[in-house]
Parts: sequence; structure tokens; C-alpha cells
Amino acid sequence: RHASNLTIWRRYFSDGARQRLIRPMSGQHGYTFDWARTQDRFQRQDLRHLQLMTIGAYLEDKLNVIAGAGYYSYKQYQKDILAVDERGQPALLGYSAISEPIGTLRTSLGAVYFPIRAIGVYVNRSSSFTPVPSGDPGLDGKQFDPTDGQGYGTGLRFILFDGRVAGSAGYYNSTEKKRVTQFSSSEINAIWSDLGQTQYQLPTVNYRDRLDYQARGYEAELTANLFQRLRVLANVAFPETRQTN
Repeated sequence: RHASNLTIWRRYFSDGARQRLIRPMSGQHGYTFDWARTQDRFQRQDLRHLQLMTIGAYLEDKLNVIAGAGYYSYKQYQKDILAVDERGQPALLGYSAISEPIGTLRTSLGAVYFPIRAIGVYVNRSSSFTPVPSGDPGLDGKQFDPTDGQGYGTGLRFILFDGRVAGSAGYYNSTEKKRVTQFSSSEINAIWSDLGQTQYQLPTVNYRDRLDYQARGYEAELTANLFQRLRVLANVAFPETRQTN
């Protein structure tokens, strides 16, 4: 069931003294008062996974590696009930969606190699798998597949002055496919209204859609222990983001 109940009180400054909200007692004057559920949403997600991870140091600690892999099996079911009758039974079904079972393998790898003590080269690459939370369907009434993420980065790490100064500088590139975002049909309907073709307008309901997102750029960070009680932190970044669909 939907995990939250929402109650809204609206108050204006001109209302005067605050009045307590009193729930009428059942049985008075032949009337019965009780809470009534008007909408309902049911969602079930099955996620099974197996993960492996390893950490190692090689070549006399010049090379440090961390790696992992995971297999994920995912399936979800969701049903929206737009209205219920006086007995609490579904009277109007919004939609019912069952996603196809998904099995996927995700991996991650990170390594740092110090050819000399002061300066090293790092590289990392990873892929992610994010199930879609409960919410409105797409325009086609279907639920969404999980969000797919890919990312990598490379650059330099340095440790100077016996460890008193440390930092890194590098490049990164990450993408997300099928990221789910919330929209309202009013934006689309405004376009059809401006074109004078209101027959193509959508019902006035909320819906969700997908987009692909990419972020890349350069970044650097520095930590300097100038004195025993003084540490200076600095960072700079030049990001570039865009929506690719």
C-alpha cells in the first residue's frame, strides 16, 4: 500500500483565533462518520542480487586496485486505483503494469599506479543499476525499466612534502539512460492550444517520462596541512552537462 497519508490544513491570517479540528462522533443524529479511502496504489518490486568485491596492492604497493561485480534480477508490479466505492473496493482502475523480468551484470574497477612516490595515475570505470520508485506511469500507461548508468574518470594523484600536500586533477564522463522525471500534461496541452489543435490535448493528469543525461568535465582538489592546527582545502571544477534526448 501507499506508505504515507497526506492531510492538509489551510489557514489565512484573517481567520482570527485558531480553531481545533474536531471529528464528529459516529452515531449522532443517525449518521456515521469514518475515514474513507478514495485512492490507492499498490507496488511490488522484486530485486535479487549477488555481489563480489576485491581489493589488492601489487608491485610493492605501487599499484592499488579495487574491483567489483554484481548480478541483478529485477521485476516490478504496480496498480493504481483512481477511485473506490463505499466498501473500499476498486471502482475505477487507473492502470496496471507489470515490467518484464530484467537480468543484468554490473561491474566497477578502480586503480591507482604510482611510478614514483610523489605522483600517480588513476583510472576508474563503473556501471550502475537503479530501480524506478513508485509513481505515475508514462503516457502509454506502462511502467519504466530501471535507470542505467555508466561512468569513467582518469587523472593524476600527487602526494608532496612528506604527505603534507595531497590532491588530484582529472577528467570524468558519466551518462544516465532512462532517467525517470515527473511531468504534467499541462505543458504539452499548452503547445496544442497555441497551435489551435486542442483535439490532440492529453487528459489533465500527471505522468512521467524518460530522458538521457550526460555530465563531463575537469576537476581538481587540493589538501594542504600547512601547520599542525591549520589545514587548507581547495577544489575547482569545469562541468558540462546536457540532456541527450
